[in-house]
Amino acid sequence: MVPPYEGSMFVLRSFSLLQQRADPVYSAPLAVSGLTWRLKVYPDGNGVVRGYYLSVFLELSSGLPETAKYDLPETAKYEYRVEMSHQGGDSSKNIVREFASDFEVGECWGYNRFFRLDLLASEGYLANDSLLLRFQVRPPTFFHKCRDQQWLIEQLQVQQAQLLQQVQHLKEVSCICGFALLVSTFFPIYSLNKLWCLTALSKWPLKLHRRAWHS
Repeated sequence: MVPPYEGSMFVLRSFSLLQQRADPVYSAPLAVSGLTWRLKVYPDGNGVVRGYYLSVFLELSSGLPETAKYDLPETAKYEYRVEMSHQGGDSSKNIVREFASDFEVGECWGYNRFFRLDLLASEGYLANDSLLLRFQVRPPTFFHKCRDQQWLIEQLQVQQAQLLQQVQHLKEVSCICGFALLVSTFFPIYSLNKLWCLTALSKWPLKLHRRAWHS
Protein backbone atom coordinates (compact mmCIF):
# COMPACT_ATOMS: atom_id res chain seq x y z
CA MET A 1 0.00 0.00 0.00
CA VAL A 2 1.42 3.36 -1.05
CA PRO A 3 0.31 6.97 -0.47
CA PRO A 4 -1.99 8.49 -3.11
CA TYR A 5 -0.70 10.91 -5.71
CA GLU A 6 -1.06 14.65 -5.14
CA GLY A 7 -0.90 16.94 -8.13
CA SER A 8 -1.62 20.19 -9.89
CA MET A 9 -2.46 21.51 -13.35
CA PHE A 10 -0.08 23.71 -15.32
CA VAL A 11 -1.54 25.67 -18.24
CA LEU A 12 0.97 27.11 -20.71
CA ARG A 13 -0.77 29.99 -22.45
CA SER A 14 0.71 31.92 -25.41
CA PHE A 15 2.76 28.82 -26.15
CA SER A 16 4.18 30.18 -29.41
CA LEU A 17 5.53 33.24 -27.60
CA LEU A 18 7.10 31.02 -24.94
CA GLN A 19 8.78 29.02 -27.69
CA GLN A 20 10.33 32.15 -29.14
CA ARG A 21 11.76 33.14 -25.79
CA ALA A 22 13.29 29.67 -25.40
CA ASP A 23 13.50 30.03 -21.62
CA PRO A 24 12.20 27.46 -19.14
CA VAL A 25 8.87 28.21 -17.49
CA TYR A 26 7.78 27.05 -14.06
CA SER A 27 4.48 26.00 -12.59
CA ALA A 28 3.13 27.25 -9.29
CA PRO A 29 4.64 25.32 -6.36
CA LEU A 30 2.95 22.14 -5.19
CA ALA A 31 3.30 21.25 -1.50
CA VAL A 32 3.23 17.53 -0.71
CA SER A 33 3.84 16.37 2.88
CA GLY A 34 6.21 19.23 3.62
CA LEU A 35 8.15 19.08 0.35
CA THR A 36 7.67 21.62 -2.43
CA TRP A 37 7.65 20.61 -6.10
CA ARG A 38 7.21 22.44 -9.38
CA LEU A 39 7.14 21.59 -13.04
CA LYS A 40 9.92 22.96 -15.22
CA VAL A 41 9.07 23.10 -18.93
CA TYR A 42 11.17 24.04 -21.94
CA PRO A 43 8.58 25.02 -24.58
CA ASP A 44 11.17 24.89 -27.35
CA GLY A 45 13.13 21.94 -25.99
CA ASN A 46 16.25 21.63 -23.89
CA GLY A 47 19.84 21.21 -25.07
CA VAL A 48 20.37 18.99 -28.09
CA VAL A 49 16.62 18.54 -28.70
CA ARG A 50 15.90 22.27 -28.85
CA GLY A 51 13.52 23.03 -31.68
CA TYR A 52 12.40 19.41 -31.96
CA TYR A 53 10.91 18.20 -28.68
CA LEU A 54 8.96 19.55 -25.74
CA SER A 55 11.08 18.99 -22.60
CA VAL A 56 9.38 18.52 -19.23
CA PHE A 57 10.96 18.04 -15.79
CA LEU A 58 9.87 17.84 -12.17
CA GLU A 59 11.94 19.84 -9.67
CA LEU A 60 12.17 19.45 -5.90
CA SER A 61 12.27 23.10 -4.81
CA SER A 62 12.50 22.63 -1.04
CA GLY A 63 12.56 19.79 1.43
CA LEU A 64 14.83 17.82 3.70
CA PRO A 65 18.54 18.64 3.69
CA GLU A 66 20.65 16.56 1.34
CA THR A 67 22.22 14.57 4.19
CA ALA A 68 18.82 13.49 5.55
CA LYS A 69 18.27 10.92 2.83
CA TYR A 70 21.33 8.96 3.94
CA ASP A 71 19.70 8.29 7.31
CA LEU A 72 16.88 6.34 5.67
CA PRO A 73 16.79 2.54 5.68
CA GLU A 74 16.30 2.65 1.92
CA THR A 75 16.71 5.10 -0.92
CA ALA A 76 13.78 7.52 -1.22
CA LYS A 77 12.72 7.30 -4.83
CA TYR A 78 9.73 9.57 -5.23
CA GLU A 79 7.22 8.49 -7.84
CA TYR A 80 5.91 11.07 -10.28
CA ARG A 81 3.79 11.26 -13.38
CA VAL A 82 3.42 13.98 -15.99
CA GLU A 83 0.35 14.03 -18.20
CA MET A 84 -0.34 16.17 -21.28
CA SER A 85 -4.07 16.50 -21.97
CA HIS A 86 -5.60 15.88 -25.36
CA GLN A 87 -7.80 18.91 -25.97
CA GLY A 88 -10.27 17.07 -28.14
CA GLY A 89 -11.86 15.59 -25.04
CA ASP A 90 -10.55 12.05 -25.50
CA SER A 91 -8.64 11.29 -22.29
CA SER A 92 -7.45 7.97 -23.74
CA LYS A 93 -5.16 10.03 -25.98
CA ASN A 94 -3.50 11.83 -23.08
CA ILE A 95 0.26 11.44 -23.03
CA VAL A 96 1.40 10.04 -19.68
CA ARG A 97 4.96 9.56 -18.46
CA GLU A 98 5.67 7.86 -15.11
CA PHE A 99 8.92 7.25 -13.32
CA ALA A 100 10.63 7.13 -9.90
CA SER A 101 13.77 9.08 -9.03
CA ASP A 102 15.98 9.83 -6.05
CA PHE A 103 15.52 13.60 -5.63
CA GLU A 104 17.66 16.12 -3.83
CA VAL A 105 16.67 19.76 -3.29
CA GLY A 106 17.22 21.72 -6.50
CA GLU A 107 17.40 18.64 -8.72
CA CYS A 108 15.21 18.03 -11.76
CA TRP A 109 14.17 14.71 -13.25
CA GLY A 110 12.07 14.25 -16.34
CA TYR A 111 12.07 13.95 -20.09
CA ASN A 112 14.11 15.81 -22.68
CA ARG A 113 12.02 14.17 -25.40
CA PHE A 114 8.56 14.41 -23.90
CA PHE A 115 6.75 15.01 -27.22
CA ARG A 116 7.57 16.20 -30.72
CA LEU A 117 6.91 19.91 -31.19
CA ASP A 118 5.78 19.59 -34.78
CA LEU A 119 2.98 17.20 -33.75
CA LEU A 120 1.52 19.15 -30.82
CA ALA A 121 -1.12 21.00 -32.85
CA SER A 122 -1.88 18.35 -35.46
CA GLU A 123 -2.34 15.64 -32.82
CA GLY A 124 -4.72 17.78 -30.76
CA TYR A 125 -2.58 18.74 -27.76
CA LEU A 126 -2.10 22.42 -28.61
CA ALA A 127 -5.34 24.43 -28.92
CA ASN A 128 -5.85 28.18 -28.76
CA ASP A 129 -2.09 28.45 -28.36
CA SER A 130 -2.35 26.70 -24.99
CA LEU A 131 -0.95 23.47 -23.62
CA LEU A 132 -2.36 21.59 -20.60
CA LEU A 133 -0.01 19.66 -18.35
CA ARG A 134 -0.78 17.87 -15.10
CA PHE A 135 1.91 16.66 -12.74
CA GLN A 136 1.59 14.40 -9.71
CA VAL A 137 4.02 13.14 -7.11
CA ARG A 138 4.00 10.87 -4.06
CA PRO A 139 6.50 9.41 -1.59
CA PRO A 140 7.27 5.71 -2.07
CA THR A 141 5.89 4.62 1.33
CA PHE A 142 3.91 5.96 4.28
CA PHE A 143 7.14 5.85 6.25
CA HIS A 144 8.62 8.46 3.94
CA LYS A 145 5.41 10.49 4.03
CA CYS A 146 5.51 10.59 7.85
CA ARG A 147 9.22 11.42 7.79
CA ASP A 148 8.55 14.38 5.46
CA GLN A 149 5.68 15.63 7.61
CA GLN A 150 7.78 15.38 10.76
CA TRP A 151 10.48 17.47 9.11
CA LEU A 152 7.85 20.08 8.20
CA ILE A 153 6.56 20.19 11.78
CA GLU A 154 10.09 20.77 13.07
CA GLN A 155 10.64 23.61 10.60
CA LEU A 156 7.36 25.24 11.62
CA GLN A 157 8.32 24.96 15.28
CA VAL A 158 11.63 26.69 14.60
CA GLN A 159 9.85 29.47 12.71
CA GLN A 160 7.32 29.84 15.51
CA ALA A 161 10.10 30.20 18.11
CA GLN A 162 11.83 32.85 16.00
CA LEU A 163 8.60 34.81 15.59
CA LEU A 164 7.91 34.68 19.33
CA GLN A 165 11.38 36.07 19.99
CA GLN A 166 10.76 38.92 17.57
CA VAL A 167 7.40 39.69 19.18
CA GLN A 168 8.98 39.72 22.64
CA HIS A 169 11.74 42.04 21.44
CA LEU A 170 9.21 44.44 19.93
CA LYS A 171 7.24 44.46 23.18
CA GLU A 172 10.36 45.33 25.18
CA VAL A 173 11.32 48.13 22.80
CA SER A 174 7.76 49.49 22.87
CA CYS A 175 7.66 49.51 26.68
CA ILE A 176 11.05 51.24 26.99
CA CYS A 177 10.23 53.88 24.41
CA GLY A 178 6.82 54.48 25.93
CA PHE A 179 8.41 55.01 29.34
CA ALA A 180 11.01 57.39 27.94
CA LEU A 181 8.38 59.45 26.13
CA LEU A 182 6.31 59.57 29.30
CA VAL A 183 9.31 60.95 31.19
CA SER A 184 9.93 63.58 28.53
CA THR A 185 6.29 64.65 28.78
CA PHE A 186 6.21 65.20 32.56
CA PHE A 187 9.84 66.22 32.93
CA PRO A 188 10.66 68.37 29.85
CA ILE A 189 14.11 69.17 31.19
CA TYR A 190 14.99 65.51 30.72
CA SER A 191 13.42 65.21 27.27
CA LEU A 192 14.98 62.71 24.89
CA ASN A 193 15.37 62.73 21.16
CA LYS A 194 12.50 60.47 20.05
CA LEU A 195 14.31 59.16 17.00
CA TRP A 196 17.33 58.27 19.10
CA CYS A 197 15.00 56.57 21.55
CA LEU A 198 13.56 54.28 18.89
CA THR A 199 16.96 53.26 17.52
CA ALA A 200 19.13 53.07 20.65
CA LEU A 201 16.94 52.25 23.61
CA SER A 202 16.66 48.59 22.76
CA LYS A 203 20.45 48.26 23.05
CA TRP A 204 20.93 49.81 26.51
CA PRO A 205 17.53 49.76 28.21
CA LEU A 206 18.75 49.68 31.82
CA LYS A 207 21.47 52.30 31.42
CA LEU A 208 19.12 54.66 29.60
CA HIS A 209 16.43 54.08 32.24
CA ARG A 210 18.77 55.30 34.96
CA ARG A 211 19.89 58.28 32.89
CA ALA A 212 16.32 59.36 32.31
CA TRP A 213 15.75 59.66 36.06
CA HIS A 214 19.16 60.66 37.40
CA SER A 215 20.88 62.76 34.72
